[in-house]
Amino acid sequence: MKTAIVIALAWVPLLTAADPAPAFRLGTRVLFQGDSITDMNRGRTADPNHILGHSYAFLLAAKYGAMLPERQLVFINRGISGNTVAGLANRWQADALDLKPDILSILIGINDASRHTPLDEWEKGYDKLLADSVADNPNLRIVVGEPFTMRASARPPITGSGT
Repeated sequence: MKTAIVIALAWVPLLTAADPAPAFRLGTRVLFQGDSITDMNRGRTADPNHILGHSYAFLLAAKYGAMLPERQLVFINRGISGNTVAGLANRWQADALDLKPDILSILIGINDASRHTPLDEWEKGYDKLLADSVADNPNLRIVVGEPFTMRASARPPITGSGT
């Protein structure tokens, strides 16, 4: 839940002005990219009931799609469970650039952290994805979700019977 709140707050600068959602113009294409936090069991078919999964992508699409139906917004989820920055790089052309988003939301990093990807390697790969995206569309608006991890030592001890 904390992750959804942080990601939702990252959208605030795009959504503040006299217009309730100035970032969303007619036909705006919003692409969500990332790992399992974005994927959240999204459908891999055209079934409109499941194509966005059950994550923040679905929540944002439901809210702004319902709030602004006249703008004919297009929401696309291409998160893949288990993905890393290197995994995104392997599919970036087909699953990001070719989709021609106007807004790109990325949340990636937990799998890189769990696999001990060196930070400089992660940053270099991430920077290239962002640079390639802006080179492809100089007007692209980007929302970067901060990667998060929780060290095992930071977890509170489990005590009691759980009742």
